Amino acid sequence: MPVSPESALPLRVLFVDDSELDVELAARALRQSGHRIEWTRVETGAAMEEQLAQGGWDVVICDHNMPEFDSVSALALLQSRGGDLPFVIVSGMIPDDIAIEAMRRGARDFVSKDNLSRLAPVVEREIREAGNRAALRQAQASLEHLLRFDPLTGIANVDFLLEHLEHRSAPEQAPFLLLLVDINRFRKIMHGMGMVLANRVLRAVARRLSALIGEDDFVARASSDRFALVLSGIADPAGAEAWFERLREAFAAGFSIQGQDLYLTCSIGAALHPRSADKENEGLDLMQHAEAALETAKRAGPGQARLFHERMAQPEKGRLVLEAALYHALVNHEFVLHYQPQVDLATGRITGVEALLRWQSPERGLVSPLEFIPLLEETGLIVPVGEWVLGEACRQSVKWAQAGHHDLRVAVNLSALQFQQPRLAESVAMVIQRSGADPRNIELEITENIAMNQEEEVLDTLQQLRDIGVSLAIDDFGTGYSSLSYLQQFPVNRLKIDQSFVRGPAAGSDLSIARAIVAMGTSLGLEVIAEGVETADQRSRLQECGCSEGQGYHFARPALPEDLAPALAQWR
Repeated sequence: MPVSPESALPLRVLFVDDSELDVELAARALRQSGHRIEWTRVETGAAMEEQLAQGGWDVVICDHNMPEFDSVSALALLQSRGGDLPFVIVSGMIPDDIAIEAMRRGARDFVSKDNLSRLAPVVEREIREAGNRAALRQAQASLEHLLRFDPLTGIANVDFLLEHLEHRSAPEQAPFLLLLVDINRFRKIMHGMGMVLANRVLRAVARRLSALIGEDDFVARASSDRFALVLSGIADPAGAEAWFERLREAFAAGFSIQGQDLYLTCSIGAALHPRSADKENEGLDLMQHAEAALETAKRAGPGQARLFHERMAQPEKGRLVLEAALYHALVNHEFVLHYQPQVDLATGRITGVEALLRWQSPERGLVSPLEFIPLLEETGLIVPVGEWVLGEACRQSVKWAQAGHHDLRVAVNLSALQFQQPRLAESVAMVIQRSGADPRNIELEITENIAMNQEEEVLDTLQQLRDIGVSLAIDDFGTGYSSLSYLQQFPVNRLKIDQSFVRGPAAGSDLSIARAIVAMGTSLGLEVIAEGVETADQRSRLQECGCSEGQGYHFARPALPEDLAPALAQWR
């Protein structure tokens, strides 16, 4: 194999030619252009295939007419091996139609043996273009990877998952199981550990799940803390149950994150393909079924797993209908406020009322708050609805003041989602100002769980609300932190003892928890009101505890303002 030492550009050339002299002339033309070349000559298909198998070539230069071979056949052989090796025809004579056909099939150029001065520029151009094409393919492959794989965990993303499911879910495809695995309490883990370590948790979970599956299976990150497994050959509930147990064991083994042992649990939803012999199960449908099963599992409690069945789809459809109806309820003014009196335990005087949201649906009648308020919070509608509640309560406060009830306190609940809204105090101040209400007659109730995170921000917001002139109460007290430290910091006026400590098993025969809350509140100079008072005996024992006010069916049920007028008139 001749090698020229003077070239600055190494070039490996595979010549396909039956004339050694012609090859020498072509090689000399390349050397004269400044190339150092290494070359091999072959003249049969078998020899060419053997050299291509060894690899490392930069260009194939091929004669057209050979005794047992021609350029079109050589080109076909090269293309059958894949790749993008430039193929240049160098021939003394080739019919125009054949040259055109060769170029159409992928030959990069044609150089006449009478004009070899063109050869070097052609070869340089084609090698350069091949490099450009290779770079483009690499960029496209990188882009394809970014579009199909999750950058954090390296496993497939949700788009690739859905694409995979659509392909696998054709009726003629083999059965498989789709599992959705949701990490329980991941948001608390993220808040406790920080984003960097939480991301390491996700990568560790992805590795653990990837290690469980086989070559024909598929793993993906379906959302922030949710993973999907597509498991081939699982065709019945027994197979699903076996995988539920495998996943529980995988999580029970724990994770070590930067020297810290972490034990996680997961909730699992599953769906089988095909779910019936005569019904198609497209990928998106299958995903929705697994999600419905997962939601059912999560409602059953942490660590639960459920396999989809048709009954699970009905509540989800019902929720969608209910969600749409709630949007219409807000637009069509179907929400109303009922008010429940708050009473001085010693005198029976009504000292305040709590505004309670009700939905008067044209189709459903009066809908229970237990049915629609959780959905308001889930959809975010609680924010605009909550603003309406505050405005309506303020307007009613003005009407009561005009009727002579100048010091009647009107309490309004603020949800956690409302409390997280930026410039909450500004919004509250604007609503009160527009209504003309006296802010001293408005009390805002928050649950103590609102104070569990970002304490400084909560304290700042509460102080801004107090500066408006409203009073503040902590609702359902005793069910969260119940910490003296935050009570001493927060500018609250009142504690509301949760009803579970007034009636029911948690109350105890001597209302011991209620007594402790009253003592705590009194020591901090706070007023205390008990919720859920249903009997005269409960009222009497709360008075003995030192509790000043009560609220519950023993005094009055929630009612429309006009229905409360007679009771309020007694204390004007």
